[in-house]
Amino acid sequence: MKKNNFLKIFICFLAIILLIAGLAGSSVLAKSNKDEKDVRVKVFVHYPRPDGGKPQKSACLDTVNDQIENYGLVGWKLPSSTISFSVNYSSKPLNMSNENVKSAITNAFQTWETSDVNFQEGAASSVARYQYDGVNLVAWGSVPNNAIAVTYTWYYPNTGQWVESDTILNKKLKWAWTEYLGDDCAGAPNAYDIQNIMTHENGHWAGLDDLYSSASRDLTMYGYGMPSELKKDTLGLGDTLGLGVLYGD
Repeated sequence: MKKNNFLKIFICFLAIILLIAGLAGSSVLAKSNKDEKDVRVKVFVHYPRPDGGKPQKSACLDTVNDQIENYGLVGWKLPSSTISFSVNYSSKPLNMSNENVKSAITNAFQTWETSDVNFQEGAASSVARYQYDGVNLVAWGSVPNNAIAVTYTWYYPNTGQWVESDTILNKKLKWAWTEYLGDDCAGAPNAYDIQNIMTHENGHWAGLDDLYSSASRDLTMYGYGMPSELKKDTLGLGDTLGLGVLYGD
């Protein structure tokens, strides 16, 4: 009799565990169907050199021809609205002031504004890594070896609807900000310019792909960045043509 009671209790306990697991599984599946199955993430890794190696000193090159008509599209566009972004100022380089970081990042976003799309800084973030959380993040953190920055964009591939973008800048590199006054290589020696790199990364937010041909080297969406470089602060012809195709400006 005692064995039968024990068996009944064990079976009831097992049934409860299976019921809880089934409910939990249903919840996870529902979330997966909504967020993970339909939404895709595309990752852009911005390297200093084609071989992914460490940057060469004094590698910046003055503009020769930024009137190349090259551009690439990645399958989404921003909605006609104000896009809010958050900056993690606590992750910024120690040599940079909050004011300079803010100016550099704000200028970079404004470069891509259209008649229907603009950007506005929201509350500061404490997050220092990419995550699908409804916040469009700019922060310094860990990235693949030798990468300058990485941008992650979540979108619906079937509709081309953009959902979220996060840009993580390499916290191990030297960073600076210099106002662009027409000299393509006037940035701080051996440092990456925040506005220069962020303008390129923001092009991914807008829906443009990297360009890797040597003919495209003077365009903002050229896939490699260099120390002291400032020329990505302004758009070349291919960059503006791509933006026009997406947004009609």
